[in-house]
Amino acid sequence: QIRNNIKQIGLALHNFHDVNRALPPSEVKAQSSQLSWRVWILPYLDESALFSEFNLDEPWDGPTNIKLVDRMPAIYSSPAVTEKGKTRFVAFSGSETLLGKPHLSFRDVKDGLSNTIAVVEAAPEKAVVWTKPEDLPFDPSNPIAALGNVPGGSFIALFGDGSARVIPMTIDALTLKGLITFAGGEMVEF
Repeated sequence: QIRNNIKQIGLALHNFHDVNRALPPSEVKAQSSQLSWRVWILPYLDESALFSEFNLDEPWDGPTNIKLVDRMPAIYSSPAVTEKGKTRFVAFSGSETLLGKPHLSFRDVKDGLSNTIAVVEAAPEKAVVWTKPEDLPFDPSNPIAALGNVPGGSFIALFGDGSARVIPMTIDALTLKGLITFAGGEMVEF
């Protein structure tokens, strides 16, 4: 189910890109609002009605939007997270990452969409409020640390081409860094 959900998120990201000619950013202000990329792709997840209830002129924790936290779509849920309104589906944040740079287009992804991670399922303790523009900080020297204690020794990653792959937590730091950055020029053997 997790793999299916993450693939649906990938499809929504592609549809968002097709309409807007760019990916939704993870941590930037859109208009005067601060909302997660997970909110911005709602219309592409058959959640247009929920999206229309958001006040785009207030932050995620504003008086209107805070009431919608508990209405997180099932696609973002995980059986390992019991706190209502929190998701393990996160992106890496930072200007070198696929959802971290504002107005990034697929044509800007020099490393190739099939070699670039868009979204991951992090450890339960790394779960975030789904509407909050919060993701995993990208540390190029130790990118695996941001994921936390992922159960099972591996994590699921959604790549820019929409594919979902299971990656072992034992992955080399340089290889993972190469998969996270979109234009690092690394030759990743994966």
